[in-house]
Amino acid sequence: MFAWRDAGNRLDILNLSFGYDGIIDDYPAAGLRASLPEVIATLGQADAAEKTILVWAAGNMNGDRCEAGVPNCVNGEVDAVSVGVSPGLAAHAPELRGHSVAVAALRPDDGAIADFSNRCGIAAPFCIAAPGEDVALAYFGPRDSEAGVQGFSRGSGTSYAAPMVAGGLAIMKQLFRDQLSNEDLVSRLFATADRTGIYADREIYGQGRMDLGAATSPVGVLDVPLATGLASRAHASAGSTGLRLGAAFGDGLAAAFDGDELMALDDHGAPFWYEMGDFAATTEGPSMSARLRTFLGPGTGGLTAGGGSGGMPGVLGTTAGIVRMPTAAGNGHLALAEGAVQVGALERGGVSATAFTTGPWRPAMPATGAAVAWRPGSLPVGFSAGWISERETMLGSLGTGAFGSLSAGTAFFGFDGGVDFGGWNLGAAGEFGVVNPAAAGGLIQEITPLATSTFALHASRAFARAGSLSFSLSQPLRVENGWAALTAPSARTKAGAVLYRSFRADLAPGERQLDLAAQWNRALPLGELRLGAVWSHWPGHREALGSQAAALAGWRWVF
Repeated sequence: MFAWRDAGNRLDILNLSFGYDGIIDDYPAAGLRASLPEVIATLGQADAAEKTILVWAAGNMNGDRCEAGVPNCVNGEVDAVSVGVSPGLAAHAPELRGHSVAVAALRPDDGAIADFSNRCGIAAPFCIAAPGEDVALAYFGPRDSEAGVQGFSRGSGTSYAAPMVAGGLAIMKQLFRDQLSNEDLVSRLFATADRTGIYADREIYGQGRMDLGAATSPVGVLDVPLATGLASRAHASAGSTGLRLGAAFGDGLAAAFDGDELMALDDHGAPFWYEMGDFAATTEGPSMSARLRTFLGPGTGGLTAGGGSGGMPGVLGTTAGIVRMPTAAGNGHLALAEGAVQVGALERGGVSATAFTTGPWRPAMPATGAAVAWRPGSLPVGFSAGWISERETMLGSLGTGAFGSLSAGTAFFGFDGGVDFGGWNLGAAGEFGVVNPAAAGGLIQEITPLATSTFALHASRAFARAGSLSFSLSQPLRVENGWAALTAPSARTKAGAVLYRSFRADLAPGERQLDLAAQWNRALPLGELRLGAVWSHWPGHREALGSQAAALAGWRWVF
């Protein structure tokens, strides 16, 4: 059997049932070595790079009739306190330990040791228990005295318990993609066995009852091994690993991760693989609360407000305040500093300037920056520029665990303006940015500079007796190009060395969110009635979300 080969492959697991008289306790080590030198040497596989696992039926001698004077004969019945000779060889031959497994049989009703089964005894360190009584099995042949044949039957014996373990080891070998050595598989089988309750009795159950569910599930905390520039291996908890993507990235990174896997190791070094896309959470698109905030906000623009820079002069015209974006989708780059405190604003000769920081009010996503706007009095257009420094995020994206830390500095330039034509006020706004990102301590090895954009077109008209009507077409902040280089653990060798795969992920989303909005406002003796609708194409720059539509109605009263 050991000489068998198939295209260079050899046997990994042997299921064995051999019978000798007596139990292993009856045979001294010296006598066994003298009688079976070639057998022990062959089973020891000293020259094999990968030893075949030997799974032995423990024996069915317990309770057999015997004559007085026979070893382990108690009241005319064999008291099989240990396994048979073949499954017990590892107790006397150290060269068999690590790849030899004896299997005792359990009964189905209460899971206790079957009456006929040998106990583990002195082979307990190399013995485990599995179902072996009244086992359903394939069978082709006559059934008792009945005519014809049957395709199944039932059987009892440790010869049926041993295949349970051999099959379990085969499942483990496949699950772990043949990246654990055969001896590691045996070690894991023993380490994950059920030792609670009656199975704590090692003399009977050895390592306990086989628990294939536990053997094929992570043990302890899953860690993601990281390759660092110093060629040392740090680890990050898989449970804390995640990448919360800002809205500007849409589905770009999630699509880039499609089909890629991340390997994590449990406390025993066993590999488990997960889809990398499962660790990336993407923004679902503009929330209804954000739309309502804009819809009932100051002014008559409502849903038709333009890009973030369009609201900058009003923001910058104060000496202190809170950075608030004028649009539901957070169109402009200043949305990255939403809620920041701004101070030192000036306005002189059409030039406005401000500095802002989130300070202690937003510790998880701190941002600091400055912006300047210029609106020449003789021109219907204004310009703006600014810089935003994110210390823990990148365009609102936050990495944790194996994704390490992210940071970014963003420079942006914008314009906004409007003209009157045929009773309509027509306007446009846009911003373009360059992001210099950085990643440290995680899977992301490099991120190229990113180009970003946002724009809005809007038209509004006031009617003498019918209120005002406005329309807009806008695109929220979006990454236009850029990529990240990642190095992720993908496999391990049987010696325990981690193998890594490097790949490049495009960060630009595949789709582009466009918001088409309409709004009607009507002044009332007390407050203002507002009706509006917005249709979003690829909200959140994500294909999976399709299109969304919303209708809004409200009444605004300032007091």
